[in-house]
Amino acid sequence: MKNFLKNYWNGSLFGAPKAIWVFSSSVIMRSLDLINTFFWRFNFGAFGKNSIVQYGATIRSPKNIKINTNVNIGRNVFLTTEINSSKLEIGADTLINKNTTIDFSGNVKIGKKVTISEDVMLQSHSHGLNPRNKPIGLELTIEDNVWIGTKAIILSNTNRIGKNSIVAAGTIVTKEVPPNCIVAGSPSKIIKEL
Repeated sequence: MKNFLKNYWNGSLFGAPKAIWVFSSSVIMRSLDLINTFFWRFNFGAFGKNSIVQYGATIRSPKNIKINTNVNIGRNVFLTTEINSSKLEIGADTLINKNTTIDFSGNVKIGKKVTISEDVMLQSHSHGLNPRNKPIGLELTIEDNVWIGTKAIILSNTNRIGKNSIVAAGTIVTKEVPPNCIVAGSPSKIIKEL
């Protein structure tokens, strides 16, 4: 119990009110996450055991989304599509961190044990050279055990991010990423093979 208290309080008498506030806030947010998950689970095409949709996530066309077991969708994640028939599939043990936007207009498949860090953007459609043109879906597959770093942008021409690859923080991915490598830069290039 003592170690648990250290997460919220340094032992100072004047620090106690703030510690109580922070602890109470975290309990309230966890409760909101569980309530949010309970109601969202009935809207998805499939929803696996032990998955959670944190409070604040915005989701479009949930009936077209399949979520496997142990998936965590973070706070303020935005799952969206411009094509009503498009599909999103998220594999088991995948983590999508807060403030991430996933456009699944072109059909997106995310494998198992994928980690998508904060503030990532995935695009799977194009309007060509005119933003008013009808969207054209472009499929995107993120294979198993991929790690996408903070603020990375995956553009619609990417098509695939190979198994066991790492996309470094801030990277702009414009083409397919082969398996077992690290890519970085703008535009992305292979900096190391694993």
